[in-house]
Amino acid sequence: MDILVDDHTPNLARWETAGGTGVKWLNGINGKNGRFEGIRVRSVKELKAAFDEIADRK
Repeated sequence: MDILVDDHTPNLARWETAGGTGVKWLNGINGKNGRFEGIRVRSVKELKAAFDEIADRK
């Protein structure tokens, strides 16, 4: 289970193309155009919930 948490969509896209799971970290500046269609989080609490969700899928 390879997960990348990043705020830059091109990095996440490459990661997911290679078979990993990407999680978009929203930092208040990014994420306004909706290009990333995967999991998006704004806090550590949301990130933990995302990890739990990903683990449940596997």
